[in-house]
Amino acid sequence: MENALPGLTTILTVGAVTSVVVWGLLEVVKMLLRGWKAEHEGAKTPWYWSASLRLAALILGAVVGGCLFEALGTPAFPWGSSIGAGAGALCTIIVAAVKTAIKRKGSA
Repeated sequence: MENALPGLTTILTVGAVTSVVVWGLLEVVKMLLRGWKAEHEGAKTPWYWSASLRLAALILGAVVGGCLFEALGTPAFPWGSSIGAGAGALCTIIVAAVKTAIKRKGSA
């Protein structure tokens, strides 16, 4: 019965912690890359920047979610990785929506 659906509390806890960790890791990566770009004149943001960050959020989410799920004493796959990937995707969607709302408020 290893692949039984985890409880709602477990899903929400792993998802919430994973999304915060993924957001923090991606912010560090973005700060490092922005610093690198500022040091190199003429460096432009590549067209694949947003897609790469979202893919990184999915991968990091799956890894972090799997690690957290294993720490609870259950196998990481499939539930831990799935919850983590979902939390990583949700993290990027929420941050993008909040940034868009802030930009709209600022321009109004």
